[in-house]
Amino acid sequence: MVDEALVNEIVRRVLGALSSPAAPSASAGPAAPATPGPATAPTSPTMPAPATGLSPSPAVPPPSTPRKPAPSPMPMPNPVPAPSGPRRKVFVTADDFARRAGGTKTVRLMGDEVLTPNAEDYAEIHRIRIERIADPVAAAPAEQAVDVIAAAHGSGLVVSGPEQKVASALTALGRDGFAMTRFDQTDCWMRNSSALLKAIRAGPIGSGVILAPTSPAAVVFANKYRGIRAVTACDTDTVREAVEALDANVLVIDHGKRSFFEIRTLIKTFLAARALPRTRSAILDTFDKLEGKA
Repeated sequence: MVDEALVNEIVRRVLGALSSPAAPSASAGPAAPATPGPATAPTSPTMPAPATGLSPSPAVPPPSTPRKPAPSPMPMPNPVPAPSGPRRKVFVTADDFARRAGGTKTVRLMGDEVLTPNAEDYAEIHRIRIERIADPVAAAPAEQAVDVIAAAHGSGLVVSGPEQKVASALTALGRDGFAMTRFDQTDCWMRNSSALLKAIRAGPIGSGVILAPTSPAAVVFANKYRGIRAVTACDTDTVREAVEALDANVLVIDHGKRSFFEIRTLIKTFLAARALPRTRSAILDTFDKLEGKA
């Protein structure tokens, strides 16, 4: 039987250790069963109380690393004023440039046409010479010689069927300052073309463009009208030569076989050439005789 004095001593020491903030010593002996004590809950000596109310220290560089001053903002350059005119740059790709070259060694570019790097490489490899021509949208001189054909500034347009690339090309031409009167009053391109050709003969407009499903049929149809000299071409040089030498007043384009760039460039070249005065050639005199005008 355990001595009652020993039991009382163990209980006294356990209660003293529980109520004391210091950790119990190893000589305290084995732990005794918990007995009812004060209402205050004992604090475990092995579990530290969680820290509360801590504020993070400010992030500062180490003392050994000096703080660099913030760089001053770079002054912004003055904005470059936008060009006053409505013209935009037209990029000519290598494929477009190759089609326009067509095996020749000279290609003419309008003032707002820019070659892409691949197109420049193509021109250098094939040794193709590039001629820059100014956009010939200028008024005719005040006094014309008798052998000079006056410039024609008005132009009509017939489009066979809606197509997105045609609409985009016409929008681009409008931004470039080339406006045309639409003659698409019916769903038949031949009837619309007839109205356009009659207007050219009567004089309200000086030239016309027909975007037809088949260019040979449209050319033959247009040339049945007296005074109409319709042509079709696949490059700008041919269009320009037809206007300068033959006074071509109608351009026919098979838009189904042409790209957006080709449609825009061919029409622009045609209208620009028609806007300049031209020297009358002997071929035109022959045409007049054949038509019974002389």
